[in-house]
Amino acid sequence: MFKEAKNAVVDVRVKRGVEIGSYHHLLIMKLDESKMGGSKGRGWRRNRWRLRVEKLRKDEGQAAFQRKLEEKWVDDNYGTVEEEWIAKKKWIMEAAEEAVGKKRCGGMGKRWWGEELDMLVQVKKAAYKKWLNSRKDEDKKEYREICKQVKVEVEEAKQKAWERFGKKAQEAFYNNNKVFWKMIKGEAKSQQIILKNQRGDLIDGGKEVAEWCRKYFQELYNDGHREEILTAPPGQKEESEWAKELSQEPTEREVREGVKGLKNGKAAGNSEILGEMLKAGGKIMERWLVNFLRKVWRE
Repeated sequence: MFKEAKNAVVDVRVKRGVEIGSYHHLLIMKLDESKMGGSKGRGWRRNRWRLRVEKLRKDEGQAAFQRKLEEKWVDDNYGTVEEEWIAKKKWIMEAAEEAVGKKRCGGMGKRWWGEELDMLVQVKKAAYKKWLNSRKDEDKKEYREICKQVKVEVEEAKQKAWERFGKKAQEAFYNNNKVFWKMIKGEAKSQQIILKNQRGDLIDGGKEVAEWCRKYFQELYNDGHREEILTAPPGQKEESEWAKELSQEPTEREVREGVKGLKNGKAAGNSEILGEMLKAGGKIMERWLVNFLRKVWRE
């Protein structure tokens, strides 16, 4: 059974009275076609590759990225915002990949896995397929020999990885005790947040913490907005400065400050575009963002 159909299984029945010339029984399975073939049935999969976005934080990486953006820029009239977004998303991703390259990430055994082992495993898979097709004894023997070789190579790679880890831990123990304990215990635990009131007393208890958070965020997000905006009688012609700002299109300064305020090292959303890409795009990225956001604002 293929993986894409696992979530589509509705019912399974075994027909024991049916003879098919073996000890196996006939299996009847009902599937829901609406759950097959889509992304819902396939489940979550780890992304094995990522862009080397850390290079975009340096001047050389930013210059290379901007050159690729200028080379791949296509000035075209798009019918809808969605069409322009799809085209420009591809433009940004291709330029970033060519400028900084990709890096393999994730997976188990990343400390000891390498290209040599990967090639050897591919040879083992090819030998297995060859034996399945031929069913010859010599092909089976060859496959068994490759399996033994893979097992030996994996054990040696793991042993070498542990030796390297031991040397690093020993050096850190004598040179940097903090790094040593991070290696042994893993990442440092998250810091505990301590809340204090205006008098400097510690805030403890669920209700007191909730009340403090309510007042803090109320002052944070309502600062500068007058209550008359919400309670103004109908038909009032006077318009506040805040309402005027909301009715205007995004300016270059607002877009520039918004991009500048993006934090590094944050995960990308469905668009797969990182904050480092927008910040490293330079003038050409800023011009496109301003025009695109204004188009979105008008529609």
